[in-house]
Amino acid sequence: MAKYIDPFTDTGFKIVFGLNNVSNEILKYFLNALFEGQPDFEEIVSVRYLNNENVREWIEGKTIVYDVYCETSHGHRFIVEMQKNPQENFLSRAIYYVARSIAYQGYKGRFSDKNDSVAGNENNDNDKKYWNYELIPVVGVFFSNFYIHGLEHKLVTHGRLCDTDNNKPIGNAMRYAFIQLPAFTINDEKECRTDFEKWIFALKNMRTMNTMPFTSHQEIFQRLASVSNLATLSPEQRYQYEYDLKKARDYHAEMSYARKHAREEGLAEGRAEGRAEGRVEGLAEGRAEGRAEGRAEGRAEGRAEGRAEGLYIVAKNMLDAGYTLQQISSMTNLSEKEISKLLKK
Repeated sequence: MAKYIDPFTDTGFKIVFGLNNVSNEILKYFLNALFEGQPDFEEIVSVRYLNNENVREWIEGKTIVYDVYCETSHGHRFIVEMQKNPQENFLSRAIYYVARSIAYQGYKGRFSDKNDSVAGNENNDNDKKYWNYELIPVVGVFFSNFYIHGLEHKLVTHGRLCDTDNNKPIGNAMRYAFIQLPAFTINDEKECRTDFEKWIFALKNMRTMNTMPFTSHQEIFQRLASVSNLATLSPEQRYQYEYDLKKARDYHAEMSYARKHAREEGLAEGRAEGRAEGRVEGLAEGRAEGRAEGRAEGRAEGRAEGRAEGLYIVAKNMLDAGYTLQQISSMTNLSEKEISKLLKK
């Protein structure tokens, strides 16, 4: 029986990364490991959660609910999203999410709207009558359990605006990190060399583990084990988590059924088409061979008939000239009986 939650279910992901006063430290350490060595990135000291609902811009507009939405100690906002099942336009969705978070800053100032307030706190700035485009940088972190169309097949892709001539960054208003989980192929915890590899190894395998790795020398993994332990979930969290698992199982069962029957139908259609094409090709080849053989036989018969008719003419002329049957037979290879028939014509 599983000991830890699957962090790539909706509920599991939010428990690990998105619970205020529970997940803050886990998220902080993970983000620092993800962006370690990246230019223009200061180490995160603390993380506080914001309201994760980005309200509609107009009545018919789309409300966005981020999986995790937070602000760090050095003034960056992070959107952290997880997509388990393949989505055709996931890259465009990621760009849209970050753009919406940036665009929304321009309506009523940086912290003036209730939907922009820190989780559990009141608004911490006065309304601004005028706004001068001072942006809070937004960073999008997007997990995917599939390869994203438009990206190279590698574990992490970092992106931001840059000068295409020299690849130098332009500003720091938006940046992205895409984590494509299928590209992670480490199967033994001893092979993990960086903190980020340790995080991905633990996250990918914890739902089948009995013991959380790396806890002996990194306390943050002890916290991850505590937060993600199924035994520590509240009844509401456990119910929602079980519901997510059921949805995931139903989805995979439906996809498996669809793939199986699509393959079977494809094979049946292929066989039928193959038989039909074979019959047509066989008939065509038969006709072609028949015509070829008929032409060859006709030519042979025609040549034989032509030679025979020529010999008969020669033999007739020789008879008329007074040659004996024996002389004519020796010169034409016709039997004397055949030559005698000529005398009757």
